[in-house]
Amino acid sequence: MPAPRSAGPAAATGVLSGRVYDSVSTLPLAGAMVQFVLRDRPEMAYGATTDYRGRFRLEEMQPGEYLAGFVHPALDSLGIESVPLVTTRVTAGEESDVVLAVPSGATLARAHCGQYRGKDSVGVLVGYVVDADAGTPMVGAKVVVSWAEITIDRRGLHTDQRRAAAVADERGFYVHCRLPSDVELLTDATLADRHSGLVELRVPPFGLRRRNMAVDATSAAASSGTSAGARTADSGARARPAFERGHARLQGRVYDIRARPLAGAVVGVWGTDVVGKTGEDGRFRLDSLPAGTHMVEARSIGYAPVREVADLSNVRTASVGLMLERQSTVLAGVTVYGKRRAQWGDLEGFARRSRRGMGGYFMSREDIEARRLTTVTDLLRTVPGVHVTPKGSFGGEVTLRGNCAPAVYIDGTLAADPDVDMLMDASDLGAVEVYQGAGQTPVEYSARAGGTCGAILLWSKR
Repeated sequence: MPAPRSAGPAAATGVLSGRVYDSVSTLPLAGAMVQFVLRDRPEMAYGATTDYRGRFRLEEMQPGEYLAGFVHPALDSLGIESVPLVTTRVTAGEESDVVLAVPSGATLARAHCGQYRGKDSVGVLVGYVVDADAGTPMVGAKVVVSWAEITIDRRGLHTDQRRAAAVADERGFYVHCRLPSDVELLTDATLADRHSGLVELRVPPFGLRRRNMAVDATSAAASSGTSAGARTADSGARARPAFERGHARLQGRVYDIRARPLAGAVVGVWGTDVVGKTGEDGRFRLDSLPAGTHMVEARSIGYAPVREVADLSNVRTASVGLMLERQSTVLAGVTVYGKRRAQWGDLEGFARRSRRGMGGYFMSREDIEARRLTTVTDLLRTVPGVHVTPKGSFGGEVTLRGNCAPAVYIDGTLAADPDVDMLMDASDLGAVEVYQGAGQTPVEYSARAGGTCGAILLWSKR
């Protein structure tokens, strides 16, 4: 039991117990070093460290009024050196209780960004940018946040891509003020040719979210693979490989809401082609991954996908747990009866339009096979004017020039909510047509889509 720094009367002492909370994460703060200094006798000080429940207890304390405070790495991660001191009293022969806490997210947001008087629900993102292996601050690193924003103006209803950048200071600390809290934010960090992965997060309305970002200790040029059309949150600012590799390792476990292991779940890391499956015990292990902060995604049939952020390193194996909370709605099977068209009948129009040009971009079966790609979005990345924003290891959002979302047809049928990578593989494709605007799109497809963006026509093998 901690003892006072100077001797005091052996009798007539009191007991002080309490808890320390992290108000930002709303969780107990384990490992916090708390200190109590007697106001009238500053040389009389007591200290303790909180347990895993954030609790502490001090006995045989001299009665009187104390100034209380604590230190913890969580304070550093929020960009604050210390918390405001609080006053508490110890009474002889009694046990007193005190609660200490990290300032609330709203308080910290005001401290970093000032008072916001607007009506929109906005939040603040803070953190440190560090070397993935050494943990040292990356001074001058750029943290870029991007998001989609629906706008109504003279052009009508459309989606615009927004982007904000912050630069890490001499401590590696960065602050993003007034970010929208009602959308998913895509975030990454870069310093020269070193970078993190792309991660997805949200900020609380009128509050603060902390997210440290680790960047790879090796040059991006060392990664394998190339891509002509890959985009990141720092849109157009740098070219990255389509798939990255490295020497980092990741292990973990996938389980359901009852903590039961899920066998056969597919686990992948965004921005890589490394994918694995869980064993009977729900565990998985992935290697050859790039270091840095990355998004890990797990999927299992009958469950909605789940994502977690992991800090990968070349010098230690990272661990992550993924709980599939919500079971997706499964519709009853439907049997459809009909007559199949003649072989290659669906591709007759493709052949006719490709011979005439028709203002589109055409890929034949031979073109597709020559690219040797496994997903449709990876194939579309190779088409001039087509951009794919990663949504996870298993796909991405496809847009054309001007950040315009095209109509997508599969074998001539309009996909109402297209997720092309979930519907088919690149190996299933027999032909692809891409039209960059309504003026180029064949009338039978532009009229049915009812849009002005353009269209992507996917034809399966027959």
